[in-house]
Amino acid sequence: MNHKGLILFIFSLMFLVGCSQIPLLPEKDKVTKIENVKVEYILPKSVIQDQSSFNGIKLRRYTTGTQSKMESIFLRYLENGMIVEKKLHNQMAGSGTVYNVETKVKENKDNIRVTFTPTKKETYQQGLVLPYPIPEFDIQEYLTTASIQNRFEVNSEYPVSSIKANFSRSLGHDPVKGSYITSEEGHQVVLKVDVQPYRTGSKVLILAYLNTNGNREEQIDTTKIFKNIKKRVSDIVTL
Repeated sequence: MNHKGLILFIFSLMFLVGCSQIPLLPEKDKVTKIENVKVEYILPKSVIQDQSSFNGIKLRRYTTGTQSKMESIFLRYLENGMIVEKKLHNQMAGSGTVYNVETKVKENKDNIRVTFTPTKKETYQQGLVLPYPIPEFDIQEYLTTASIQNRFEVNSEYPVSSIKANFSRSLGHDPVKGSYITSEEGHQVVLKVDVQPYRTGSKVLILAYLNTNGNREEQIDTTKIFKNIKKRVSDIVTL
């Protein structure tokens, strides 16, 4: 590149930076200690656990955007903790915010208590010029946005057709998902309902998906939420 071309290139970069507020050069990596942030979940012992969850708590992982600009959240579990990273990137280089989170699990007689405690925040920017901006990442909001599943069943003296009609009348039916959607304590609850003949009445099998709303609570008592949902289902099947 000749001298005139180099000057034009530099001015073009300065113009882009001024217009888009994108930094010209990457910032240095930064590490910050995190204090006074903690999220505790109280879970029923019947909570459904699988390999994609942490003791039944499914936290978000995703990638959205185009090939030239993607936003991703990566989650990696360690022996006594996890690493959560939010990244803006193009699959080769990017900028990110990374949290180290300690995990603690205590199993009691009636419930399971899971505690997430963020301890450290790191930021980085890759690339030589015009790096992606460091993404904002509220770790407490992230830790309080989860999906939790639980199963329970309720018996009824009424026939299958009556039970299904009661659910549609009380909760409304989503014909696309084939489910019923309601809320409890501000959190969305999706109910997959299977009604079967049982003796002289019906057996109602419920798979409940609790989607917490990311309201930054320090404690989310899902045992109370699922108990209230079961009570509502019991009321519906005895209408």
